[in-house]
Amino acid sequence: MKTYLSYFVGLLLCLCATATARGQIMTPHYATALTQTIDSTGTVGTITVTISGYATVAPGVPPSTRHTPGALLTIDGVGGYVYGTPVCASCNVYATKSMTVPFDDQYDSCFLGGDDPTTGCYFAVNTNGQVLCTIAGNLFNGGTNDYHSVAVSFSGTPVVPVQATATITATVTNNPVPLTITLTIATATGTTGSAVFLGNNQNTMTITKTTPLLIQGTKASSVPGNISLTAKVTVDSHVTTIGSTSFTVAAVTGAIPTNFIQVGVTQLSNGVLQFVYEWDSSTGHTSDLAGCSVGEIVNYPVQSQNPGFYYWKSPPYQLPVEFDFRNPFTSSIPATNVLVAPFNHTGFADNQNNPGFLSPYKADNFVASQDYGFQCSNYKNNTFTNLSVPIIIQRAVTQNSNATWMYMVTKSGSSNSVNPLP
Repeated sequence: MKTYLSYFVGLLLCLCATATARGQIMTPHYATALTQTIDSTGTVGTITVTISGYATVAPGVPPSTRHTPGALLTIDGVGGYVYGTPVCASCNVYATKSMTVPFDDQYDSCFLGGDDPTTGCYFAVNTNGQVLCTIAGNLFNGGTNDYHSVAVSFSGTPVVPVQATATITATVTNNPVPLTITLTIATATGTTGSAVFLGNNQNTMTITKTTPLLIQGTKASSVPGNISLTAKVTVDSHVTTIGSTSFTVAAVTGAIPTNFIQVGVTQLSNGVLQFVYEWDSSTGHTSDLAGCSVGEIVNYPVQSQNPGFYYWKSPPYQLPVEFDFRNPFTSSIPATNVLVAPFNHTGFADNQNNPGFLSPYKADNFVASQDYGFQCSNYKNNTFTNLSVPIIIQRAVTQNSNATWMYMVTKSGSSNSVNPLP
């Protein structure tokens, strides 16, 4: 079993605030400890926060004074305080709270301390040790902050022109401290190709917040997707990968779309979720993208009756012909519909629709995988080239605890619903 331990020790002078204790001093000697353990199976973790210690009390403090310890622990917003037994002002205090966390997806496996540096981190942990004094109020607060909810996601083009630049945006979430994030560009072993960050002309740089990265291709890749861009943080000597992507440095004749980003999401009526995306041109002028189109390929679950189509189940859905989607579903639009000038982008909208609903309702839950990409006559003979990592779209019809039915669609961290269904 692996265990990690961190402490926050508070030594401070507290001037008592009431009339009877004004001018009398108590010196806290308290410590907040956070322990983190993983069971032998590697599938369950336990976090424990403990507050303990005592206070040095000056003569004259009323004997009736009591100190109450509290231990705070929340994981992903769930949890709270546990308070210990009130004790005399100079007595040892003790309070503890533990929570057990099952690993429910691949991102959990880095659990507090970086056990698996190949994955990102999942848990948002908040801890605090507190001592409440009956005459001085909040005598002590000491937290041990965990940073393992910090994450970096990358958006932009997977193709960087050689001897030219492309923008890949590093989006940083949950980094209030902030931690320093190290970004590294590396070439896969046994392959060739290289790129640097424009500005320092190095293959490493540091950030603390969301940053557009200007990547310059210096040597063409020998194989597609062999250049990695990785984000890491170091906490208590543990190095943890919190995000990564890959790209290709390619010899490009003319312009290709770059810096593909989501710029908006809106909840429309009837549970429709609308996304807006924009992109730029590798030449800086989208007018140069006349030979290009941008589109999507959406793969739905394979169904035995006809793998070439995806049939929505009825009920709970209605079945107009236009919702019997081809599998995969493809679409494209001219790449030049996006303007490069700042604040003048028009973008394009992607609506996550539904075919309407039909009772009597039945439970249904399915996911589709969406890839955005481009095709250019001047690049790889119009081959579809991804602009994003695969995006999961989930649609579910479920029954609530009050026996009513609801529909929800979720994509890229956003959702919309019809609740209750008509």
